Amino acid sequence: MVPDTDVLTRVCGTNDNNLKLIEKHLGVPIFTRGNELSVESGDPALQQQFRFIIDRIMDELHDGADGSQDMIVSVLNSGREGGRAPFESGAITVPGGVRRVYPKTENHARYVQALRNYDMVFCTGPAGSGKTFIAVAEALRQVLTRKKSTIILTRPVVEAGESLGFLPGDLEQKINPYLRPLYDAMEMVVPKETVKKNVRVRCDRDRSAGIYARTDAA
Repeated sequence: MVPDTDVLTRVCGTNDNNLKLIEKHLGVPIFTRGNELSVESGDPALQQQFRFIIDRIMDELHDGADGSQDMIVSVLNSGREGGRAPFESGAITVPGGVRRVYPKTENHARYVQALRNYDMVFCTGPAGSGKTFIAVAEALRQVLTRKKSTIILTRPVVEAGESLGFLPGDLEQKINPYLRPLYDAMEMVVPKETVKKNVRVRCDRDRSAGIYARTDAA
């Protein structure tokens, strides 16, 4: 039983997309009747797992989560990979942010904890696995909560794909193509105005060290 229809709507997701993820995870259909959710199974263990998932989702919604599919995936994996604690502590909440970032896998949760516990972290993995996005989100959290004072974004001056050729404009415009993926990640977490307000760009004198974008929270 979900006590509130608004909460039920957020649990189910747009076009019941959240329920579809849960159905795929459990391997059984889920039915809604009024404010009730139920699974088509007489297996007590599966019913208990379903109740745990729905309770966890409602806990997250009560804490201010947006009911995104990322959150649902994180909840589902928290019951499958290493328990609940790593995923709960791995959620990234950025002050003034437009979304909360959730670890989708146990390695994501371990990555977030490493970023919080160590001064230097190296992460390897295939493209699109979340390395940059998680690092940027956690960096923004630490700066905007005043745990750190500055983020330094650095990328090697190496073109990917087509040659960029001559880049007109000022320094920020020239290095923007190299740093665009990092800015995009920042703008997925906080409003674009916040990024524009805090970004300061400089070029290091030692060209071999690459190009830097300095962001200040002041």
